[in-house]
Amino acid sequence: MRLLIFLLPLAMLSACNSEDKANVKSATSTDSSTTTSVVYPYAITYSSQFAISDPAQSKIILDLWKDFDQGNLSNSADKFADSVSMYLAEGAVMHTSRDSMIAMTQRYRNSFSKVESRVAAVLPARSTDKNENWVSVWGTEYDTYPNGKVDSVNLMETWRFDSSGKVNLMMQYKRMFPKSK
Repeated sequence: MRLLIFLLPLAMLSACNSEDKANVKSATSTDSSTTTSVVYPYAITYSSQFAISDPAQSKIILDLWKDFDQGNLSNSADKFADSVSMYLAEGAVMHTSRDSMIAMTQRYRNSFSKVESRVAAVLPARSTDKNENWVSVWGTEYDTYPNGKVDSVNLMETWRFDSSGKVNLMMQYKRMFPKSK
């Protein structure tokens, strides 16, 4: 799911920053006792208004990860919108149908004899000004190849849900572990 099902997060959405002070936005944070307003030193090109959202959406994404680990991506098909965009860590970009994405991801998963993931953190968030739900996941994927070689990678993926609650975008970042000397 990593390679396939998972994302170049919000950093991609904010790639074109400008320091034009007229475009610099502020954010307001409110807790039970105080309100804080922050003016950012960069123009935020997508959104700076996020709130914690529904943890059930985090479960949907973790179920996708588990289906990838177990090698049965057909279990995940109903979690995706009809059209899906994926920005993979290696630089590949896919804008395709759900069925094509599932088939390509399954082929990729089939190249491993075993996959095991460990999740360090998951965060459901809602962009309140864009009216969009997102889930970010940080974890490590351990891949076993048919020849027995084991490889691992740290992943950070950001998933977006459409208005009907289906995944329509995934952006993935990864960090390889240093090679042993």
